[in-house]
Amino acid sequence: MSFSIDEVTRRLNTRLKMRHLVLLLQIRQQGSLTRVAEHMATSQPAVTNALAEMESMFGAPLFERSSRGMTPTALGNVVLARAQAMLHDLDHLARDIEAVVAGHATRVHAGVIPFISGRTLAAAIRLTQSRLPQRVTMTIHEGTSDALLPQLRDHTLDIVIGRASSAVDVSQLRFEVLHQQKPRLIASRRLAARLARSKLNWEKLVELDWILGAPHTPIREQISD
Repeated sequence: MSFSIDEVTRRLNTRLKMRHLVLLLQIRQQGSLTRVAEHMATSQPAVTNALAEMESMFGAPLFERSSRGMTPTALGNVVLARAQAMLHDLDHLARDIEAVVAGHATRVHAGVIPFISGRTLAAAIRLTQSRLPQRVTMTIHEGTSDALLPQLRDHTLDIVIGRASSAVDVSQLRFEVLHQQKPRLIASRRLAARLARSKLNWEKLVELDWILGAPHTPIREQISD
């Protein structure tokens, strides 16, 4: 199949429909055109034709077919990520309409890590409300950075207050540094006095019992590395 950015753009503008995006996500989830047809209460030939139509729009295969099922190609993964974000935006549009009807003009979904102080969160909420001319309904979602950042990338969340994580692709996200975190080692007075008698080294420290942050959090990654 040939590829031309102008031609692909024209095809998407004139032929792409929301049902195509839903179908793509179902193929990834179900892994089989037969199961997709059953789930969507349609025929397998209809699903096959719809997938062929989408692949003609993009000018290349979106899935690889094998005995193990349907696996997204590199292009397929890019399209699926955008499809997920677009459907989340559509869901947000419906929620925004609901908010307007209820007297609120904007709904914001914010993700925060558990260690964010109430003062920081309250200041962020006040700043958001002061910059918008209309009333705001803000929903807070708590989680680790590696769980929240993918939701920000696919538009499930609107903003995240957390830490940058090397485990998450952040190439399409915008960052603003709020403050630099400096890790501190906290020990009991008895242990601190014992450790102070000689020069500290990791060989001694690794023999102690540690209370660490959750796995895959940036601070845990720094210590583990």
